[in-house]
Amino acid sequence: MAYGALSLNYTAAIPLPLHNTGIRSYTTVSGFFAQDNLTATGIPAVSFAATPSPRKIHEFYVYNQIPPYFGLLDDSSDRWSKFFAHIHSLNKGADSYTSYKVFFLGRHGQGFHNVAEAKYGTPAWDEYWSKLNGDGDLVWGPDAELTDLGKSQATSAHEAWKNELAAGIPLPGKFYVSPLTRALQTLEITINGHWKGAVGGAPTLASRLRFTR
Repeated sequence: MAYGALSLNYTAAIPLPLHNTGIRSYTTVSGFFAQDNLTATGIPAVSFAATPSPRKIHEFYVYNQIPPYFGLLDDSSDRWSKFFAHIHSLNKGADSYTSYKVFFLGRHGQGFHNVAEAKYGTPAWDEYWSKLNGDGDLVWGPDAELTDLGKSQATSAHEAWKNELAAGIPLPGKFYVSPLTRALQTLEITINGHWKGAVGGAPTLASRLRFTR
């Protein structure tokens, strides 16, 4: 799978303070998903430095497929009902400053800018080519669209959701998406036909939802 591929790269239950005190603490709750352990079944081993860079984390997930059951370790037929029942139990027992949320995070499919970066190499891309809209062969700016491969990767995410919806996973209550074309195209393909039953309304555009190096 090429650099910039779609990847459902992390799912976690995260306790969040309910009150806007100006101080927020975010932590993940381990033990539910294979993404907690990068050598777990379905996710090939990878070596990170003590403090992995966003690029290394991105490259790992880009080059690997969406894990079975989105990485949920429980593979039973009622896995999602049990998982969300546990999240409900955590919230019921939490203090008034803590809330447990479940996030499904996905990166956009391959865009033409990803093809260009692979063509010229990251140093040259960062230094020169990323500042242009194209090279006479490829057009990647000012707002790169998905390649055919990128659309195929988004379709894979669509099928993954189709399978897990049949297994009882609820649609997310909220959708947040970058306003960049490649992200919008990925979301549209991913949730096409699954939208009915979503309780959060139209997706919220969030301009700061971007991968940073």
